[in-house]
Amino acid sequence: MIPVSKHRPNSRPLTLFSDNEQKHDIEIVYDLGTKDNWMSAKTVRDMGFMTKMPDRDRKPLVDFNNMPLVSVGVVQAKWLLPSGKLEGVKFRVTENGPFQALFGYDFLLEKGLVTINDDEPDSVLISKGDQLTEGA
Repeated sequence: MIPVSKHRPNSRPLTLFSDNEQKHDIEIVYDLGTKDNWMSAKTVRDMGFMTKMPDRDRKPLVDFNNMPLVSVGVVQAKWLLPSGKLEGVKFRVTENGPFQALFGYDFLLEKGLVTINDDEPDSVLISKGDQLTEGA
């Protein structure tokens, strides 16, 4: 199990492999304000990605500082799950991202990393504990 990051309440440490098969430990932000997964261009360079595909959906993301982030491509990483399995994850890449990488709400909900609690008006989002686990 991967322990919770001490940096921000909505981030976790994460192990990813780039397309060059090198292992990298990064901080992933859980962001329910965006649909897609994003990675900063600096993280892409640091991880040594060899292939960046064109992004067909170039809709910008407005970050939490109200700044637009435009996609300059897409990379495919592999997420090292606690079970030791690898799962492919697609990230849109932005030049000026104020994060290493983030999971958007589609991925977070699909993998069961968060749930929406409609029964409790004061508690809309429930994180799946302090551990990253494999999805539902």
